[in-house]
Amino acid sequence: PTSCTITANVNDDGAIEVKATAEDAGSGIGKYEYYVTDSNNNTTKYDTNKIENLASGTYSVYVIAYDKAGNSKQSDTVSDLKISAVMNNITAQMVAEHPETYYGLKVTNYESINGQNDWKIFYSDGEHIFLITGDYVDLSVANRLNSNTKMTKIGTKYRVNWSSSNLPSLQTNTDNNGNNIDSTVKTRFKATGYTLNSSNENSRCVSTLLNTSNWESYKDNGNMAEYAIGGSTIEMWMASWNELCDKKYNKPSDKLYCNKTNENGYNIGTSPSLSSSDCSVNLSAKDGANNSLYYPHHEEVSDGDKDCCYYWIASPSAAGYNTVICVDYYSSQVKDDLYFRRYAGLRPVVSLNSGIKVNATDAE
Repeated sequence: PTSCTITANVNDDGAIEVKATAEDAGSGIGKYEYYVTDSNNNTTKYDTNKIENLASGTYSVYVIAYDKAGNSKQSDTVSDLKISAVMNNITAQMVAEHPETYYGLKVTNYESINGQNDWKIFYSDGEHIFLITGDYVDLSVANRLNSNTKMTKIGTKYRVNWSSSNLPSLQTNTDNNGNNIDSTVKTRFKATGYTLNSSNENSRCVSTLLNTSNWESYKDNGNMAEYAIGGSTIEMWMASWNELCDKKYNKPSDKLYCNKTNENGYNIGTSPSLSSSDCSVNLSAKDGANNSLYYPHHEEVSDGDKDCCYYWIASPSAAGYNTVICVDYYSSQVKDDLYFRRYAGLRPVVSLNSGIKVNATDAE
């Protein structure tokens, strides 16, 4: 043969399908050999196509074509063919015992009432699985921002804030029967380290994120979800982060802390001995900063007149009575910002009912 070219892709069933085309000098093509290399540089030869039963991972493929006279020609290599793992019937206990395996997996059997179908496993308390949206929510889709939050969409898709001229009152959680469920919700979502203060503007803003009645549309139609809120609390965000520092990255020194508060909200930092000035953390040197579970973007996302740079956390900051904690792409920070700033999106969090199992994949 005078040349050999290939195309290759991963099918929905997880097999690699290769199409080879060789030009010959007249004797005709006799056969093709398919060579598949895994991420450990182990290469296996296959005599037939398609290539099945490969473990999840990333592969490269090349082909050698032989003409009937025995002459050969090797193709270029097709790289970065990703085969995704598929895991079914994942329980809260499984997630709690092995966060390094399950945190960040994309859930395939949960879709919210408002059509949000991009959810990742975020945390487990051993009884409930918690899901977070895989990216900033597209708020141009109907039924994704309740007017009771008093939040205003200010971008074409993603950005929202509160206005000092239209601040909400401190909101409480009530169920369909009018019963106060604040204590249950705060415990479930780890919002117990600081008591919201109706005198503080940031508390009033955060209360709209914690008020589950504002986020009912992020529950599903199949009774999988117990509650939904407008963003992770800082205590749950750090609990999730710290689990992976321990069990995935083996770097307990990268753990974060929010175990101190003042009259305005939470202090945050890299030491359990926090001071009143600890209100932001630069995580750019930490392994978790490269994990899309926490940082779906490492640059701005265009959103009309300005860029979306971070997402709101459902916790007030100790930095001031008008500051809310957020997670910012810049230097992979967790920091404070003014509630009326114009650069933040939303990543709601759902707690699933006890006993609910999920199916998931490591595909992005």
